[in-house]
Amino acid sequence: MERQPDAQLRPPIRAAAALLGLAALSYCAASAIHLGLAIPLGFVTVTDPFPGAAIPEAILGLTTAGGVAALLVPNRPRLGIAVATAGFAATLTLYGLSITARIARMQDVAYHLAILTLLAVALALMLHRWGSRDTTDRMSPKTGA
Repeated sequence: MERQPDAQLRPPIRAAAALLGLAALSYCAASAIHLGLAIPLGFVTVTDPFPGAAIPEAILGLTTAGGVAALLVPNRPRLGIAVATAGFAATLTLYGLSITARIARMQDVAYHLAILTLLAVALALMLHRWGSRDTTDRMSPKTGA
């Protein structure tokens, strides 16, 4: 079946792209905060220097952003790429969780659990779509299906 470049993304794939995008932004923000950036939020300032996590989080942010691009760019093999990037991010986030849990950084444990939840839902949406008959992830302009 030929892909339809101008057709609209199906809702589950659109939702998966949004969740991966949120994860990518979150990884990049966490990387910046762990590099020492202080972010003022009204009456509180978010700061958490932890240089050992900054580079891995930046890599995860860029990788996950690549998964978003793979879902959104027309005429590219995208679902497998997006699933692989989300799986890679989930695996490394589990590793990060194992480190932060051992050193009792509870705010980081909560962060890792939240990101894992985003990634799990995105993966479920993509894998459900992958298991269906039509894996082009685009709506057919003729049928609307």
